[in-house]
Amino acid sequence: MKRWLATVVVGFALVVPVLAEATCAWVLWGNVETGGHFTDGSKWKALAAHQTQVACERDREQEKAQRRALEDALLKSTGGTDVILFRCLPDTIDPRAPKGGGR
Repeated sequence: MKRWLATVVVGFALVVPVLAEATCAWVLWGNVETGGHFTDGSKWKALAAHQTQVACERDREQEKAQRRALEDALLKSTGGTDVILFRCLPDTIDPRAPKGGGR
């Protein structure tokens, strides 16, 4: 009985992450951090949506490569203090600041 229960628990632990990825979209976010200071998060922009984290990360790498020249230009024009950031997050997470209504 214990062996059967352990098999079910391990099987469940392996299946849940796959199901979570299948039901969750991923969003590629971009942000330019100015002056070497992290902002409150309000400057993050959604750039693309993807069905899987793997597809989002692949797009993130492509964006980084394509924008390398833009980042180099920003670094030269600002004295090396601006940086372009990209993040892949589940569609349930918004990196921008909370929308008010706090207590």
